[in-house]
Amino acid sequence: MQFDFTHWNVLVSWVIIIAELVVGTIPDPPWMRILAMPVPTIFLFFALEMLVFEAMYVYKLPAPFRISSVAKGEQMRPALYPLLEDIIAVDGKGGTRFRDRLNQRYKLSPPFRSMLHRVTMLWAVPQVVVAGGTLAGIFIADRELAYTLGWSVPAIWAGIWVVLTVIWIRVELRRERHYWRGLRLSRELQGQTECNSLDTVDTIEEEATQ
Repeated sequence: MQFDFTHWNVLVSWVIIIAELVVGTIPDPPWMRILAMPVPTIFLFFALEMLVFEAMYVYKLPAPFRISSVAKGEQMRPALYPLLEDIIAVDGKGGTRFRDRLNQRYKLSPPFRSMLHRVTMLWAVPQVVVAGGTLAGIFIADRELAYTLGWSVPAIWAGIWVVLTVIWIRVELRRERHYWRGLRLSRELQGQTECNSLDTVDTIEEEATQ
């Protein structure tokens, strides 16, 4: 059994969190500023990783190593793709069937690829700002306020962004459905064979939201 890309990220996150908590609790009294750092540090780690991968996707660079189903040397995909793939396929028990359907949808649907890119940027850029601002606040504010900032600000921001992301994705999926319906109608008007891609996309979407 091997870890997928998301599990490796989680493992690294836990190592960072444990290291900061251990270092912060060794002195007497504890270093409150260090104990306030785990959440914004993890946010910054994930955000910077997403931005690097997204830049590689935009400039069509090859993957430096295997990233879930994207083999080494293949063109990078949006940073959100491996997270979506691993979480639903493993934790959501979608299995290899979901990975195959997601890959098919990614290759067939330009609106879906654009959506993954935009949602990645929706999270990565503000996340860097929030994490960096929180870390700065931790070292500027007094000890008690620093601890509160470190554990509350990223969580509050993430909660708000989840709601915004749900709304954003609904709009993007509606745009994708319009794309496929327009394509099907165009082909039917031209007398070509009926396009079955919309059925494929609808099936994948249903599996992904179960």
